[in-house]
Parts: sequence; structure tokens; C-alpha cells
Amino acid sequence: EIHFDRAEATLGSNATLPCVLSPKISGVDMEIRWFKGTECVCLYMEQQMIPGIDYRGRVGLNRTEKGNIYLELKNVRESDGGDYLCQVIIGDRPKKKT
Repeated sequence: EIHFDRAEATLGSNATLPCVLSPKISGVDMEIRWFKGTECVCLYMEQQMIPGIDYRGRVGLNRTEKGNIYLELKNVRESDGGDYLCQVIIGDRPKKKT
């Protein structure tokens, strides 16, 4: 099993990592960055999702539920284990969520 911050997954399976927004607002028009350490897992801006190099074809974002942004990681690898950070930028002010 791979351990994430608040999530677990078996090698080869899919994992969903939550980021909760407070107040509960939609993340559709925000800039959203997911990091693992200093590595960018994905960037969402101007309604486009750009995956990090090691995550191409394996990562997606679910922003449909108001107040929540989920990082969806497919085909989990051993190297995916660790802590992830979600950074949400509303206007010019970044708000970090762990």
C-alpha cells in the first residue's frame, strides 16, 4: 500500500486526494496547483489542466463538488507515496491547503 497524507492506495490502483476549500466555493475559475514536495503534480489555470511530467496521462482534477477539489491519480506507483500539497489561488492571494 502507498500512504498519502490522509489517503491510501494499492500499487496499480487509483487514488483520490481531497482538498477542502473554506468557505465552500467552486474551484472552477481558480488557479489550482498540486505539489508532491517541490514537484508540480498538476496545474489548473484558465480552465485548463496541465499535468506534471511524471504524471502525464495519470492525473486529473475533479472540481464539480462545491468546496472540494480532488486530485485523481491513476495507476499508483511506489514513487507516488508521500505528502501532497494543494495550493489554491483566488485573485492574487494564494491559499495553501494540506
